[in-house]
Formats: sequence, C-alpha cells, structure tokens
Amino acid sequence: MMANSDAPEPPDLDRYRAIEYRSENGLVTIIQDTENEAAWVQSDVREEVRR
Repeated sequence: MMANSDAPEPPDLDRYRAIEYRSENGLVTIIQDTENEAAWVQSDVREEVRR
C-alpha cells in the first residue's frame, strides 16, 4: 500500500512525544503533551514514580 503524498500533515505532529524507559521489570512509556505540560504513563508493570 502506498502513502498518499497529497494528504496534509496533522497540525499537532510535534505536540505529543513518547519517551520509553526500560527497567528491570519491563518497558514504561511516558506520553508527553508539550503544549499543556501534561503526561500519561503507560506500562504493563508497576513502577514507583518520583519527581
């Protein structure tokens, strides 16, 4: 399947950033909203979160 090169780019392409961390328990992904200074944590394992 070929991508449609005529499609416009999404306006907030750089708004969200995914940062992945590996721990001894598994992979943790943090999804950051760069405009609102908010973040979401996604993981299949329990990890302690510290500021």
